[in-house]
Amino acid sequence: MQLKTHNEQQLARSAAPSLSFPSNRGIIRASAQNIPLTEQACNESFRMVKGFLVKNPTFLDTLEKYLLCVIFSVFAYRMVNGYLETGSSVTLLYLGDQFIVLMFVLFRRRTENISTRVDDWLVGFAGTFLALMFGPTGGDAIVSPVVFNGLLIGGLFVHLNAKLTLRRSFGVVAANRGVKATGVYKIVRHPMYTGYMMSQAGLLLAGPTLNNAIVLCLCWSLFLWRIHAEERILSKDPAYAKLARHKLIPGLY
Repeated sequence: MQLKTHNEQQLARSAAPSLSFPSNRGIIRASAQNIPLTEQACNESFRMVKGFLVKNPTFLDTLEKYLLCVIFSVFAYRMVNGYLETGSSVTLLYLGDQFIVLMFVLFRRRTENISTRVDDWLVGFAGTFLALMFGPTGGDAIVSPVVFNGLLIGGLFVHLNAKLTLRRSFGVVAANRGVKATGVYKIVRHPMYTGYMMSQAGLLLAGPTLNNAIVLCLCWSLFLWRIHAEERILSKDPAYAKLARHKLIPGLY
């Protein structure tokens, strides 16, 4: 084994990048060779994980279903307990509404054209998670039962109609599982969110609570973000241009 001369060692040390740190004894210079490249390691790990997810889109699909089942189990426990305490049928109606959402996710068609952007996944799951953060109704209704029941049932009808149109092409994270241009999709581009908003408004009006009011505002904000994410994915499909002009509310938005 060859030993480096003193000059070669000095040259190697001078060529290596160094960092300077102040101290009581002056300036301490530390060779970059002796400092762990934490940021580079994190970036490399992130690239490896993203590469794996891009090559294995079915893993994302399965992960999405598993996490949603866990979240729904907690939600169902809370809502059933709430019904036993208050006897409010509205609570059970909303539980049934979300159970239908879960079933469509579990038996939907797999896709490989799913977004791998971190923000799309965070927004998708945050929106779904928050929808399951609604609690039982509290206090007296602030509108007639005809109104809040109409919103709950009407919302269920709208998003169920949208799901039946999509059939197994339904999902939580932005993806192209096949463009549909029939049923309620002739009226607006994202009727499912329209139905969700109607149901959630009905639940809040049936017996307002501070928790449900906050959750509703957050949910609706995320719905708008999710619409933007889905538009970005679906706009690449020529068939998407044939859908209705408005995204959420006929004639308005």
